[in-house]
Amino acid sequence: MVLAPRHLNRVSDVEKILSGEGLEYARRSAGEKPGEGSRPVLLLDTMGELLSAFACANAAFVGGSLRDFGGHNPMEPRRWESPFFSAPTWNRPALTSFFPAARLSSSMTNRSWPKALESILSDREMSRRMAEAGPRIIRKFRGILARTYQAMENRGLL
Repeated sequence: MVLAPRHLNRVSDVEKILSGEGLEYARRSAGEKPGEGSRPVLLLDTMGELLSAFACANAAFVGGSLRDFGGHNPMEPRRWESPFFSAPTWNRPALTSFFPAARLSSSMTNRSWPKALESILSDREMSRRMAEAGPRIIRKFRGILARTYQAMENRGLL
């Protein structure tokens, strides 16, 4: 499992949680590697590497959405065909319309996401469908900024 705190100033808080749960972990910044058994968690405490982590993921929980300030960019795990899910976010209707295959749960909580992750990992067909939806969604929205600009210009808003 790879954990990437939304803000690096939270790394020490995450370390305390992991230690409190008796989970051994490796820190990316120290060049440590997680191993099976003794250190099953990689704590991504560096900037600029989250996208690479998504490329390797069997599933991704976009957890910034557990708080009122919204979630992480859901396009990143989609780009790498990584099935993802999140908790309720500040912009649930927009997120759901963009990512219906993600099976986002409006009742997801910090206690229920592990069960959702387990279902994604155990249901290969659902995982495959979610992964395949990623590139289609990205193609659909490619060039959206240029199209928005053109629409605004056409309406005399620019």
